[in-house]
Amino acid sequence: GRIFLFSCIGLFAASIISTILGFPGFGSIVAVIGIFFLSKSTYYYENARVREFGKTFENEHIGLACDYLSNNEIECHPNVMINGIGDIDLLVKSNGKLIPVEVKSFRYWSSSLFSMGQREKSAIAQAKRQIRALHDSGHRIKRGIIWLPQGTPNFLQRFFGVRYGAVMLVFGNKKQLFKTIKKL
Repeated sequence: GRIFLFSCIGLFAASIISTILGFPGFGSIVAVIGIFFLSKSTYYYENARVREFGKTFENEHIGLACDYLSNNEIECHPNVMINGIGDIDLLVKSNGKLIPVEVKSFRYWSSSLFSMGQREKSAIAQAKRQIRALHDSGHRIKRGIIWLPQGTPNFLQRFFGVRYGAVMLVFGNKKQLFKTIKKL
């Protein structure tokens, strides 16, 4: 990552120096290539930074939730690997039922009657894959949860709740998650 970024900056600097020394055609070509690689490296760096934040956020809230749920007699398993789909952030067992919980760092859930954001569609698809994988492996499972620990619902989401088939959306802290799990 950093080596690539520095080499892009080096290309850009080489183009400026070559232009100053009297090689304008060469400098322009190197400048275009340098700008292209610099923009690409910035894009990849930003994606890596966002993923790192998401993973740190998940781990922090998974730990808080597991402590709270375990203290309230709900079995909790963090980061459970399932063949074919990857990991489930939190696998909870309550009243004999398994409930996969996917933790997201979203502050808002962008959906309306007519459209939905791509990240929301991806989160729902991920939760449905987890439910299907657990069901296919013989577990009794009916619901999955997408938990937004720092999420804020809009008026309609607060009033009506949010559910996409077998996937429920929970806004709020570990206590809100606990209340929802107890209702299932």
